Amino acid sequence: DADLRELAAKLGDEQINLKVRRVLKGHQTKILHAAWASDKRRIVSSAQDGKVFIWDAFASKKEVEIGTPSTWVTACDLSPSMNILACGGLDNKCIMYPNIMTDSNPRKRTVAMHTKFVSACSFVGLDHEIL
Repeated sequence: DADLRELAAKLGDEQINLKVRRVLKGHQTKILHAAWASDKRRIVSSAQDGKVFIWDAFASKKEVEIGTPSTWVTACDLSPSMNILACGGLDNKCIMYPNIMTDSNPRKRTVAMHTKFVSACSFVGLDHEIL
């Protein structure tokens, strides 16, 4: 791990001014992935604690918390309609949670088993296409 300011100092003479706008607290361990939702307001994050959160970044509020079967969730994404959450990790599974924003107890669906861990997942244009 490295401090962002130290890395920025190595870039040269260019001035980089970073400002903390919001602090989202909830994960107990390292965050492994974070992605903006299509509405540009929400963020989905996953961590080594086996949890996936959906945040309202404007209000600095956690909207959804999902405990996953994997202890390390290395990838997560929200569908363009923000109706489906996809995630995966060291358990080699890609798991979908439909109706994530409206269902208080969403059921998980394993949609793919891989021979290695899932390092990334991303919806590509439509709710039914994931890479």
